[in-house]
Amino acid sequence: MKPYIWLNNIKPTFTYKDLQGQGASSTGAEFTGVTKDPIFMSGKGYCKSTNSYVQIYSNNYLTFTPTNATITKIVLTATSGYIKTWSASEGTIEVSGDKATWTGSSTSTVTLTNTATAQARITQMDVTYTTSGSEEPEPVIVPTEEEVLATKPAYGVSQQEKMFVADDNYETETNRKYC
Repeated sequence: MKPYIWLNNIKPTFTYKDLQGQGASSTGAEFTGVTKDPIFMSGKGYCKSTNSYVQIYSNNYLTFTPTNATITKIVLTATSGYIKTWSASEGTIEVSGDKATWTGSSTSTVTLTNTATAQARITQMDVTYTTSGSEEPEPVIVPTEEEVLATKPAYGVSQQEKMFVADDNYETETNRKYC
């Protein structure tokens, strides 16, 4: 069996810079939103153009909408001490330290709501998803040691015979340096 690498668990990262200048102070307002294919992120809050975080006030929210993908994890990273309790429209969300982590499986909009009485200051939002249409994504084939052998025509050698092609740094009878 050939070794392979799965190309799933792709993570587009949204940051406060994606939302700078949007929303309204003290109560929050709808963000215009931003797309990092295939995820559209929007919500309600405030991001002053000079802040290095997005303020999500009490009962304000962030939404993540996939297109032809399944969201499996969302991690919200906050400034120290500025993330407390959250609820989710589906799946589960847990807060630990300066992160709130949502886990589930959703092909529709996931809404995360700040249920604390204080604002959350979110610096980064990482979304993990898999693409729709197949349970297992196409693997990337990693060549085995046997596949390093090359088929190469040479004098007195069949064109279909496999022969080892050595690296220039590998000492062989044909590339040995004599003084």
